Amino acid sequence: MSNPPTQCYLGTAYTAYNSTTACLAECLQPKQFFSSDDAISQCFNLAAYGNAFNTGGPCNESAASPLVHLFDTCMQDYCQHEDQELGGCNYTGISTSICRDDDIWHTLCNKVSASVNADIGGIGVVISYIMQILMALVAWIILSLKGSWFTSIYRKWSRAGDTRHEKRSTKCHSDQAAVLKSMLVEFQEAQCFFMLATQIAVLISFGNQAKFYGPKDEAQLDMDNYLGQIIGTGGLLPISLVLFTLNNIGMISWYILVLSGITLATSSATVIISTKNEDNGYTPSSLAGFYDTASIDSCGGYPPPIVFCDEVWYKSTISQYFDQKVLSWTYIFPLVVFSVILSQLLLTLPRLSRFVKGMLPQLSRLEGSKLVTYLNVLWIVAISILYLFAIYSYLANLYYLNKFGAIDTSNWTLGQIVAVTIWAPVLLKYIYSACFGIEAHSRVRFAKPYELTKSNHSNPQIDTERGALPEREIGSNGNNPHEETTQHGYSKIGGAQLIETEAEV
Repeated sequence: MSNPPTQCYLGTAYTAYNSTTACLAECLQPKQFFSSDDAISQCFNLAAYGNAFNTGGPCNESAASPLVHLFDTCMQDYCQHEDQELGGCNYTGISTSICRDDDIWHTLCNKVSASVNADIGGIGVVISYIMQILMALVAWIILSLKGSWFTSIYRKWSRAGDTRHEKRSTKCHSDQAAVLKSMLVEFQEAQCFFMLATQIAVLISFGNQAKFYGPKDEAQLDMDNYLGQIIGTGGLLPISLVLFTLNNIGMISWYILVLSGITLATSSATVIISTKNEDNGYTPSSLAGFYDTASIDSCGGYPPPIVFCDEVWYKSTISQYFDQKVLSWTYIFPLVVFSVILSQLLLTLPRLSRFVKGMLPQLSRLEGSKLVTYLNVLWIVAISILYLFAIYSYLANLYYLNKFGAIDTSNWTLGQIVAVTIWAPVLLKYIYSACFGIEAHSRVRFAKPYELTKSNHSNPQIDTERGALPEREIGSNGNNPHEETTQHGYSKIGGAQLIETEAEV
């Protein structure tokens, strides 16, 4: 009975050979040996153990010496090549570790570094991500504390200094909370468009990572996929957190809700697809970029085997810190938050509200009850804890990517500067409104015959963004209970009046 043919993974597919000797003869051809990381590993196993798949049993190191010579020659020629951007030229040989395939790659990849694509993960872009999440977090904390026990303590402290405060000349507006609420709407709009552009770019890149990322090795491609997951998370957490805050303070609108929903859906797709890419390995198109790296004749015309450094390089280091499981679920609860907010806003529609109350009359009895109040508080506390935990994980993963050299902190290009300054308009608008008041800021935003003035409303329940309800129209006499239309032709909404004056345009 003849022995079954020997299976060798050479080139891009398994090939059957009549004997181990025939397979090893092919392994000694640099074009075959250096064609893939699987080919290198299986050829070494076949020579040392007599089997490409089973590394058990005695190891014949001398039988693998021809392959070791091929490997060493390839690496030595690479280290004398003018293009050494892959690193790894502290190479001292693998002859002492040939009997363990893992040790081969550990010896080879120990000093190899990989950085992410600067367009999606340069120092300026990363700083912009951090600024975005911190701005959302600070606004959420400040507005959450408004009306809490902290506010009452602050008011007692501030009363003691009222006399000195009145003597102090200042242009700062007194109602900073109103300014912050108004600017939070603009911040949400800005971050939605910023993250949409980023997410779309990342999603397009998944179709041809070699073209968009230009990776030099598998380690860099892995880092780009990891960063794709972080970017997706970065589109979920601050967007949904600000949306959650806007809903709590009554500043939600259909425009903001739809824009946020599109961004959340796109970000979720980024997280899911980037995780799937890493789990399922890479396609030939994603690996094609490697061959733009230095091609060495003694390596079969391929780049040096350093391009295959991935498993040992990151799974023994970065994966100890990079919490993929946490990032994989972060797209779930922001979508839950969005769904709850969407449901609440839908119930403000008169027809739907009447229909729901007609179908479920017990809901009318529950409105304003202590049970609903307790459930609302529990909901806010639970979601807040989840956000804090997820944001910590998000920032920690960015930190570890930088710690392992994946982010080039010295490469300040024009794109990096633009990424950092993307939030300047929102910040400058906030500073201007905080110092000179919302009315002053509105003069440069509303064309005549309209102007914005402050009303005497102090009821927080009507502090709602204009346009939140479908029937609300400025200057109209709709059925909106939150709107008062005066005989002078202006509307009072949320403590402000948008007046139509008689001045000519």
